[in-house]
Amino acid sequence: MSNAEIKICGITNPGDAQLCAELGADSIGMVFCDSPRRVSRDQALEVAAVAGNCRLAGVFRGMDSRGIIALVEACGLAVVQLHEEA
Repeated sequence: MSNAEIKICGITNPGDAQLCAELGADSIGMVFCDSPRRVSRDQALEVAAVAGNCRLAGVFRGMDSRGIIALVEACGLAVVQLHEEA
């Protein structure tokens, strides 16, 4: 039996986050760097409010550690995913 977990990334709104939770996703990912799926802090808080038992992950690129920590604490992120600058 696999120990695989499912993370659905690029979530930008509460409705999609709630659906992820209902369908059994383990983690919900939100993008905080330049992307068409980028979320603001306020959008992330709305997603977090309906995430249920899903862990919250944040994807970051080019943000200093203070900015990342502030979002981790404000939004309750359990996972930080870092990407190199392009």
